[in-house]
Amino acid sequence: GTLTLLLLGLLVTLATARRRAAQRAARARADHQHALEAQRLAAHTERLVVLGRLTAGIGHELGNPLTALLGNLDLLDRALARAAVDANHEATMRRHLGGARDAGQRLRGVAEGLRRFAHPAHTPGRVDPADAIETALRLATARLDPGVDVVRELAAVPPVVANEPELVQVVLNLISNAIDAMPTGHVPRQLTVRCAADQGRVVIEVGDRGTGLPAEVRARLYEPFVTTKPPGLGTGLGLSLCHALITASGGSLRLDDRAGGGTLARIELPAAPQDGTPTVQGEMHASGHRAAIAPIAPGTARG
Repeated sequence: GTLTLLLLGLLVTLATARRRAAQRAARARADHQHALEAQRLAAHTERLVVLGRLTAGIGHELGNPLTALLGNLDLLDRALARAAVDANHEATMRRHLGGARDAGQRLRGVAEGLRRFAHPAHTPGRVDPADAIETALRLATARLDPGVDVVRELAAVPPVVANEPELVQVVLNLISNAIDAMPTGHVPRQLTVRCAADQGRVVIEVGDRGTGLPAEVRARLYEPFVTTKPPGLGTGLGLSLCHALITASGGSLRLDDRAGGGTLARIELPAAPQDGTPTVQGEMHASGHRAAIAPIAPGTARG
């Protein structure tokens, strides 16, 4: 009987020791994971600080020559009005001048966005999502070759509270990524743009029939500098900044695989209050900056 009691006591002691060892190992793993997460967050924050300084300089360097460029285009426009040019040639030249001016204005918007990133000032207003989508589609016209089938599903929705130029740039960013995911020769090349209301929120969706997102990219989708584009064709800033901007406007952005192939980008934003008062405040990043949107470089993937 005594031996049995001793054996039982030994077994209980061993079980207790094993349980405590397992608990210590679990705590050590958790501490290690927390340390890794803190290290990752610190590196992320440092990148955003460096990015803020970089974008301030780039925005300034872009702004000065763009002012000169747009001024010279205006001078050309006035000179054309005084020149003796036949009607057909004048119409062609004015069309080219208009395209150059539109491109310059878009670049000016990018430069201003870079400056806003470095010197944040989130000024939301009431925005019609369908108008923002149509503007983005017009800006993407040059990349929408005849081989891309554009499907619009734009329902009547309430306005949202956002910065309109930046919301347009977010949608344009997602459209550009969708086009990049369906290079020439890919079948089918179908771009779907949808807008709908859903329980007090407004949903904007941009879908493609491309190759989808690799699992290793999906896990780090919204981190700065993560891209699947070839070197020199993508900065890895587009989706990171889009996600930050939509979050700052009180919304969400996620990318999912589509049934039948491709990717669906889904933006959700709260509908604007009926009294017309903008209530959304910009959410600050760890670096102290709010988001602005950078241009998408051409390529065959997202980033």
